[in-house]
Amino acid sequence: MCTGTQYIVKIFDFRPWESVKELICCLERMNFEHLYYQKKLCFVHNMLRLDNSIIVSVMKLFVNSKEFTKLCEFADVTPYDNIHYIRSQLHLKFNILCIV
Repeated sequence: MCTGTQYIVKIFDFRPWESVKELICCLERMNFEHLYYQKKLCFVHNMLRLDNSIIVSVMKLFVNSKEFTKLCEFADVTPYDNIHYIRSQLHLKFNILCIV
């Protein structure tokens, strides 16, 4: 890191990643983390609605895992919620993050 940059960081409490975060928020686009969660929740949602009983059984096991429970708690959804509701909840979570 350059000496000038070190002074900017110390004096102005500048964090280089904040400008990217602000840009993403201004564009009203979700960051990678929220997109990942949305894709994962939508994937499970779609898999639970398949006609294939084996896949549905495996997905029901995954739905009961700690990993998926934490993901649902983060998004305030259940695996059986409407896909549009899942997406809107994640957009809401991201928008709240942008306000702060």
